[in-house]
Amino acid sequence: MEPNYKGANGCIDAMAVAWLFAQDHIFFNDGEITWDGRHHGIAGAQINGASTDEIPQFMKDPGMYFQGIGDLLLTLEDDEKLRVPREKIHPALHKAIREGDLTGLTLFNLQACGRAFFFVDEDNQSAKASVLEMAGCGQLLDHPSAMANVEAVMVDPRLVRGIPGFYKLVARMVEDMRAYNGKGRMRFILVFANARSFDADQYLNDFDGEVEGAVVESIHIEMCDFGADV
Repeated sequence: MEPNYKGANGCIDAMAVAWLFAQDHIFFNDGEITWDGRHHGIAGAQINGASTDEIPQFMKDPGMYFQGIGDLLLTLEDDEKLRVPREKIHPALHKAIREGDLTGLTLFNLQACGRAFFFVDEDNQSAKASVLEMAGCGQLLDHPSAMANVEAVMVDPRLVRGIPGFYKLVARMVEDMRAYNGKGRMRFILVFANARSFDADQYLNDFDGEVEGAVVESIHIEMCDFGADV
């Protein structure tokens, strides 16, 4: 179901943009993510013409929404804590991260790489519940107020084996996304479940082992505590 694109503070909703990328409604062609030796930029972006009927609200004013998408992605790009030097990432993933280092923009864009990782849609409560049950967090399902600050994330294991500290990178990115929408500092929980995405095979090559600094778990929980109770 198409989400509401307006965030609480009037900016485009960051999770709605994540949905657009993960559902292959918006993507970047080769050359549309630029690299100046230090930062990525945006030279263009594409709408998937095969699925425009699934995003009628977006199609009412795509220019305005593209401006919001660009503003969000360049805000993430400015966070140096989302940078991972290219040489620390397994070469099998270099096609997916485009040119240069992994940065906020290209980390977010991995969602558009055959759903190499994605946030479980809030409308798919059964899928979210399944991930939480696997992680031993099923008790959260009985607390709707707590669930509002829990995100389930599916991730291709090649990312966690090939990128140092991948789980914490995503947690940092979510913190930035929440701050972008003015949600302030609060506790939230990310529950990661590893599952290969065969749609990502065109972006991620197979490889053995793991890079230095990789944290590899079939289920991983990041407790992100910013001083407020859930």
